[in-house]
Amino acid sequence: TDASWANAAELKSQAGYLTFVTGSNVQTPNGDNASLLDWRSHRIKRQCRSTLAAETMSLDAGFDSGIFLRELMAEALIKDYNPVQSGKLPPEFMPVMPVTDCRSLYDLLTKDGPVAATQEKRLTLDLGAIRESAEEFDPEQEALKDTFKWVDTSSQLADHLTKQKPPHLLRELLDRNRVALQAADRNEVTDSEFVTEKPFSATH
Repeated sequence: TDASWANAAELKSQAGYLTFVTGSNVQTPNGDNASLLDWRSHRIKRQCRSTLAAETMSLDAGFDSGIFLRELMAEALIKDYNPVQSGKLPPEFMPVMPVTDCRSLYDLLTKDGPVAATQEKRLTLDLGAIRESAEEFDPEQEALKDTFKWVDTSSQLADHLTKQKPPHLLRELLDRNRVALQAADRNEVTDSEFVTEKPFSATH
């Protein structure tokens, strides 16, 4: 997920996300097949007062997309599964992992204990709601860094949905139909590497 703060008239901000489903080997250096299931680039209706607020709104929208598609896949793959009547899915079933390039947002979401208060009270509530959604994959919230991921801006695919960039660059990335998400030294990151604490699979 990505956002561009106050880049339009009346200080409106732009948000974007890409949601992929990948194979189980996505966390290896060679990666695995990846299919883009959903994407969106849109103006945030709320007037965001900071980059952090815009990035939070974007991650919230992307997280919702991933959770919805997970339920959709469960209906297709699990016999007799009904989202309303069957209860929660096992945390290990197609976990949704939002990826952001906003370090402050990542730190707030993965910090131990309650969400830290921010200058914007409404933003604190938004962060708390996102953390609550993560309980579906980490009920005890003891491994939030396994759910939320941070990447360097140069590796953030959703950056193409919020900034003016040559369109062929994103098309070339998507034409590969393959994603490799792996840990990388922050001092040696390249355009093809995703930086985080450990290998991961995720949606952008």
